[in-house]
Amino acid sequence: MLAAIRAKLARGAVVAGSSAGAQIMAGADMITGGESYEGLRDGSRAGYFEDASTLGYLPQGGFDFLRSGLLDTHTGTSGREGRSLRLAADTGHQRVYALEENTALVVERAGSRDESMRVVGPQGLAVFDLRHARTREGAAGWSLSGADYSYLTDGDRYDPRHWRVRPAADKTRLRPRERTAVPGNNDVFYSLANADGVPYSFLGTARAGYPAAGFETIATIAERAAVSAPTVLRFVGRLGFRGYPDFQAALRTELDERSASPLSLYEFAVHTASADADDQSLLQLGSRLFATALTQSLAELPPHDVNRATQLLTDPKRRIVLAGGRFTHLLAQYLGLHLMQLRDGVMFLPDRDVERTAVLAALTRRDVLVVFDYRRYEKDKVAMAQLVREQGGKVVLFTDTWLSPATAHAEVVLPSQVTSPSPYDSLVPTMAVIETVVAAVIASLGEAAHQRLRHGEDVAQRAGLV
Repeated sequence: MLAAIRAKLARGAVVAGSSAGAQIMAGADMITGGESYEGLRDGSRAGYFEDASTLGYLPQGGFDFLRSGLLDTHTGTSGREGRSLRLAADTGHQRVYALEENTALVVERAGSRDESMRVVGPQGLAVFDLRHARTREGAAGWSLSGADYSYLTDGDRYDPRHWRVRPAADKTRLRPRERTAVPGNNDVFYSLANADGVPYSFLGTARAGYPAAGFETIATIAERAAVSAPTVLRFVGRLGFRGYPDFQAALRTELDERSASPLSLYEFAVHTASADADDQSLLQLGSRLFATALTQSLAELPPHDVNRATQLLTDPKRRIVLAGGRFTHLLAQYLGLHLMQLRDGVMFLPDRDVERTAVLAALTRRDVLVVFDYRRYEKDKVAMAQLVREQGGKVVLFTDTWLSPATAHAEVVLPSQVTSPSPYDSLVPTMAVIETVVAAVIASLGEAAHQRLRHGEDVAQRAGLV
């Protein structure tokens, strides 16, 4: 099979793959798994490993199509730059291609002296040059210095033979107008094993700017993103819009939906309802809507955010505080009551102002605020999330697909659909997300959860509560 693929490639065919399919294109020392935190700390090992945090690699490599450097994928989203740098240093590679999600690296004349590359897509490719890098290992751990970093975006080209980046023709040199310092980050590569780390993510940065950035001019967006105006237009086109006005019109529609109330949804339903609707058709509609919303919510749930939520909710050193809204306080109680049966240090944010203020003021970097905020979003939830973040704590946010403004301050965002046959948003998909998180918590706690449930059952029986 491999021989046939190579023969096709030699005759000019396009060989492509995403995620693991892209990784398999690599030459010697193909990455098989691992996290940056553990990789930087412990180094790499040859082989595949059940422990997903172990930095593993195959010395014999993959298909051996791309031999001019190591290849890694999902880098910015999953913080994998650190692991690829460590593996390159361990195995003697001088170059790493770190590919982002939803972005392609088009390699022409692969493996030859004339090999050339082009980046296509909304994110980009990082190229690490380790020719002048130095490693050191001592009492403080392993370190690497002197690696050069280049980041290529849509249309940029790379010449591996001459180690040269060639920006796209429509791009201009960035001339900063502001001197605002970049926020400090003690874990730029991020790992679930580092409880105090803050993930660095282009996706998170873009999400925090929603929706205001979409109404700025093309020139302003291009300047902020350090790209050209044509690059912004190409990105909008790849999203399926005919042009920038079409994109902004869709955004306005989404904002109308984002601020919808039961009253406005009811009035809309009255004007659009079918005259011959009956109980049977309503049952069929509910069955279809709920099934689709639930399936879509779980399918679109970010696995990384679920893993991070699980890590925060099972950390015995952290206290968990839950808060909900007009209806979603019921969801906060549902999740909180489950967590109380599985671990210590779980409480609900009090309703009375003095008690609520005291709890919020006492939150520290070791606390986790779990917030439920759905349209129409509540200002106090945004303020709470911002306050907790400023005090060093973590925020886990359950919200809808339009994203609560508290998203800008949350480390974990778990969105779900709210479609229903009535004017009221459905919480059925959110319940499924909660149940999934609870299952992940139980699996993570293992026998400790079993013993705590056993002890709680014994106490409840002795106290005559069950």
